Amino acid sequence: MTTPNQSLPRGSRPVFLLHGWSGSARTTWAPFHWNEELRNRGFNPHAVDLLGHGNAAAPHDPTAYADIASHTARAFEGHERVDVISFSMGAKITLALAARMPHRFRRIVLSGVGENVFRPERVGMVADSMEHGLSDAVPARVRDLAAMAFASGNDVLALAACMRRESTPITRDEVAAIEIPVLIAVGDQDSIAGDPLPLAAALPNATVIRLPGIDHVGTPYARDFRSAAIEFLAQDEEET
Repeated sequence: MTTPNQSLPRGSRPVFLLHGWSGSARTTWAPFHWNEELRNRGFNPHAVDLLGHGNAAAPHDPTAYADIASHTARAFEGHERVDVISFSMGAKITLALAARMPHRFRRIVLSGVGENVFRPERVGMVADSMEHGLSDAVPARVRDLAAMAFASGNDVLALAACMRRESTPITRDEVAAIEIPVLIAVGDQDSIAGDPLPLAAALPNATVIRLPGIDHVGTPYARDFRSAAIEFLAQDEEET
């Protein structure tokens, strides 16, 4: 048996890291050495580039992103059960997959999401700004998101297409089917995720942590989040 403060056998358990919109495996997880920390605890980390991001394919047709969850699930092939650490859009994808195939997951960590997972995304103005350029007429929040995309190093038209994908918010009934342990981490300055408690209440086995002084973008870089996520995945459970 392994306690939370002991190391697992090196490389014994696969854990996948899923970034958020406009991020990548390199820009989200590498700066604070997530892979190295996970390996030190005996995990076998796999940082995934989501469709339209990083080194993944980058189609400009929004319909190509309609089932981005299934596209992401291909990364898990060859692994019977996996752990996942996810952020923002990656966390929404993780929720969708865990509801669809709960037997494939052991534990999941969701960050940068809360009650927003139950609401439709209103992204048209942001996508317009990315496709046609920034103007002083758009609200500051829209300008900030579009500017983040332009500075990301990703294909901006692919990011806009990903934003424009037809998607349906997950329901509370779907979330209720996810019986595995879930950790939800949200910065107390995160105005995008919203309140994490409605999401936690819909999940049968969820724990919430608040990250003091952390906004949405800063979540994956927060030391407290990294420590809590790894400790959570390292906890023992009865295997059935």
